[in-house]
Amino acid sequence: MFYFYKKILLYSFIFLLLVSHATAQRNSLSSKLIYVSSSKIYLFPEASDLILRKKNLPIENIWGISIEYRRIFNEDKYGLGINIDYIRKTINLNTFGTTDGFWSIPIEVTAYFFIPLGLEKWKIFMGGGVGAYLGGRLLTKENSIESSSGSSPGYGIHILGGIEYYFYRQFAIKTQMKFRDLSFKTSNKFYSNQDDFNNTSIDYKSRINVDGMILELGIVYSF
Repeated sequence: MFYFYKKILLYSFIFLLLVSHATAQRNSLSSKLIYVSSSKIYLFPEASDLILRKKNLPIENIWGISIEYRRIFNEDKYGLGINIDYIRKTINLNTFGTTDGFWSIPIEVTAYFFIPLGLEKWKIFMGGGVGAYLGGRLLTKENSIESSSGSSPGYGIHILGGIEYYFYRQFAIKTQMKFRDLSFKTSNKFYSNQDDFNNTSIDYKSRINVDGMILELGIVYSF
């Protein structure tokens, strides 16, 4: 399945380049503030027991930023874009210096369809596409030192819809709602810095799933 999404990403990018040279088009750059409603850190993703495998730590109200480059063609009917997001959130678990959370960089290719309204300043759009999701777990533990960490990227699909209002020439306000099932695996290895434990190493494997509703608000510049 991962190879399938990789091929879709590659083919979408090639199609973006080809179609932009074959048709009349214009470009846009946008910068957005992101709000993600919810996510989960699955603490034992490789456990054989189903109940243990489903045990998770919920993390809500996540904020981030996003930039997007988009090409619109065929008389403003269709578009293709590539965007990069950055989201991050940590929470305190207790009074003993333990915190947990994650960071993620989704990289997505999106195909857009603009609904014809006949209004010069307003644009309503829908879209969908595929993405690759990078990230890591932000786990800290008292009296422990992280010796190594790693992650494997995830791949998935997304859908979205939104509105743009051009308030001054090429500048617009953009708001949109997005749904995606972002997921990737991480590994964090710690060893105790107390002599009583003889520097015992512990490996924490987890799966991070960001499946909440995404709200975005930003500025678009068309050229």
